Amino acid sequence: MIRIGPSSGAVPHILYSDPRRILGLAFSPDGKWVASSGGTTIRLWPMPDLSKPPVHTLPHDVLLAKLKNLTNLRAVSDPRAASGYRVAIGPFPGWKDNPTW
Repeated sequence: MIRIGPSSGAVPHILYSDPRRILGLAFSPDGKWVASSGGTTIRLWPMPDLSKPPVHTLPHDVLLAKLKNLTNLRAVSDPRAASGYRVAIGPFPGWKDNPTW
């Protein structure tokens, strides 16, 4: 995992990367993007806003509301499914701007 936070030692934002070792890490010149590489995977995230609390520290309902805005996929109850749930696909309006955490 990658931790990005202020030098003050405050709780860092956590970005989950390749489960194996991270071999490379880069920041875009404008500071808006973070990229990592490991194995055969490259991951790209918007840079977290360090003035806001990390997502993993948010109250459960606030976290779920933020996550809901990022996708049109929903886990819904389905007694016929082996797990008891299925994925429902709803309309996706797209993002006007990059999502912020």
